[in-house]
Amino acid sequence: MADLGARQQALEEELARVGERDVQRAAAEEKAREAEAQAAELQRLRTALEDRAREAEAQSAELQRLSTTLEQQKAELLHKEVAVVALTGTLRE
Repeated sequence: MADLGARQQALEEELARVGERDVQRAAAEEKAREAEAQAAELQRLRTALEDRAREAEAQSAELQRLSTTLEQQKAELLHKEVAVVALTGTLRE
């Protein structure tokens, strides 16, 4: 009877160890899933950030183009004003 009790005790201990390993394995798998989800979210954020950086570069280039155009138009306007003043002076003479 003692052998049967010892065997039952050994089986219960083994079952407890197996159960503990299953719990640890499940916890490790959950942590792995969480890490994968975080990696996916980081990749999504990185892609969004890269998209925004490209948009900012495009806007910067457009701003530079508009600034150059504005400077050219200012120069043209100044030349036209000078021409108007010269013509006005010529007409007064």
